[in-house]
Amino acid sequence: MKNTRQHLWAICLGLECSLAFGCNLANPRELTRDKAKSLLIRSGVLQPQTQVAVSESAYKLAEKDGVFKFRVVFGPEGTNPDTYLSQEGRRYFHNYCWMGRLTIVNSPIQIQVIEISGITDARPGEGELAEFKWGYLDAPEFVNKYTGTTGPDKSYYGCASFKLFDDGWRQTDVKWKKCVG
Repeated sequence: MKNTRQHLWAICLGLECSLAFGCNLANPRELTRDKAKSLLIRSGVLQPQTQVAVSESAYKLAEKDGVFKFRVVFGPEGTNPDTYLSQEGRRYFHNYCWMGRLTIVNSPIQIQVIEISGITDARPGEGELAEFKWGYLDAPEFVNKYTGTTGPDKSYYGCASFKLFDDGWRQTDVKWKKCVG
């Protein structure tokens, strides 16, 4: 009888400790931040990128340093401004698009998910949305200098859609900007 009480006492104490120290009894039907991050990483959408956005301040620095040049092109429609890469700029970048302020770098840059910043229900029957913070991983210094895209304060938000199937959660869509709403 005494051994039975001690045995029950040990079981209760063990259960209480497990719950107190965060025993992972997560519901497989619940999309957690860790699960969303893991699914996003495994989905293959975080492929190395060659297109990198250029911020206004980084563009001005690159223009000052002679990476980007500005000229006026005369044509039948009148005058048009044009920004192009200088010889120096071609060392770092393959191409530049003024309208979208995008550069195409010579070597792809890896993207990383920094954190899942929130999860919310999507429309009924459409699963859940996870907002995430992302950034460039180990970008060359010239990319950071002339695009302003890396560093501790340089991160961006994206939004991923997830849907629960009979075999678990799947990532169904990614938008590389903040979730709407």
